[in-house]
Amino acid sequence: MLKINRKIRWTSKEIKILKEGYKKGTSVKLICKKLRRSYYSVTTKSKRLKLKHPYLTPTFKPILTPEFAYVLGAWLGDRTSPKKLGICVKDYNFIISFANSLRKVLGKSIRLKIHKYGQKYFIQRIDRNFVTWIKQNNLKNIIKFIYIGDEAPISNFLRGFFDAEGTVIEKEKYTQVTQKNNEILKECKFLLKKLKIDSSLWKGKNKKSSYYVLRIFNLKSLLRFYNIIGFNIKRKNETLKNIINRKISSKNFYPVKDYFKFSKMIKNGMSCYKIAEYLSVSTATVYNWANGIKPKIIKTGLTEEDLLKFNNNILE
Repeated sequence: MLKINRKIRWTSKEIKILKEGYKKGTSVKLICKKLRRSYYSVTTKSKRLKLKHPYLTPTFKPILTPEFAYVLGAWLGDRTSPKKLGICVKDYNFIISFANSLRKVLGKSIRLKIHKYGQKYFIQRIDRNFVTWIKQNNLKNIIKFIYIGDEAPISNFLRGFFDAEGTVIEKEKYTQVTQKNNEILKECKFLLKKLKIDSSLWKGKNKKSSYYVLRIFNLKSLLRFYNIIGFNIKRKNETLKNIINRKISSKNFYPVKDYFKFSKMIKNGMSCYKIAEYLSVSTATVYNWANGIKPKIIKTGLTEEDLLKFNNNILE
């Protein structure tokens, strides 16, 4: 064990050793051993003298790219702890997607070891300069950094966050994020609003503690979420696709995919009776479409652009 002398004041000789050590880039632990002082004492004194250690000074310069926005969203959603340089997730596809995006952000072939412990996957010892940059910027600064850009960084940030923390409930037909941190959910709600996606934020309680839920429920918002944001995790994307298909084919709406098929058939000269028989819809519905009355779903506020994306991407 290293015996540390309890000194009250720093001598000029010790300050000189400290300054020389910081200039050369000697590790702080070695400086502590040389001065026989604690790590806290050395780092505190260096802050007062305004010394900057080349190893501790971050050299990471952020550039707002879709990959960097995705990494930030995923990091804020699923980091192991603020002090550790790692991330912990349950989904293997997600951790591969995160690692690929992080490699592009850092611009070098970083060595990422994926450890499996139980049903969880870990990436430890992520680039120190990158993590130091995140620690030096609070949540509001990061959101401001994302908000300056166009829709692409915002959608990628939310995709990373929902990949990390989001769940899709097929039975109840919605997607949501549950967290104890209310601030980050408020910021995500704000970003979703910019993309014209409605969401609800509410507080829940269980026996142990309280939590907050950010939920996207209505069809218009789910459709815009799928088209603009979506998931990198195939399992979640497929479940979201099934939810939207079920909502579309419910009793309250005409099947939009049939309407798009109808527009092609009517151009080819097919009769309304044959179209109704082929699409398994009533002749009244086909006559309404022929008279320019579109499906009810359009009256709910969905744009033509969203419907076309929905028809091309989801309904096959």
